[in-house]
Amino acid sequence: MREQIKIAAKMYDCQETAMKFFKEEYPAKVKWYVDTLKAVMSKENIGELEAVLFVSKLDSVKDNGMAVMMFMAAAVEIIEGKPKKGGQHTNDVSQTRKYKTA
Repeated sequence: MREQIKIAAKMYDCQETAMKFFKEEYPAKVKWYVDTLKAVMSKENIGELEAVLFVSKLDSVKDNGMAVMMFMAAAVEIIEGKPKKGGQHTNDVSQTRKYKTA
């Protein structure tokens, strides 16, 4: 359980970093990663974390820190969904909270 909490914290850190880096462009940037993870999840019949691990081992991704970070951020987007009007959740990344300055 402790290890899962550490992994979740790291994934949220990646999402937060990506949001700060891309600011208002974040929803558009993360969409491809969300779509790709969903496709991997469907094809391989695996969950979000397993999909991140799967793509992270691919030659085109494993040495690309930005891509790994974005896949982790995308996994958070999928897991969380985002509240929309009426209290329903959506995985539409355009509903992602905007980057807030401190």
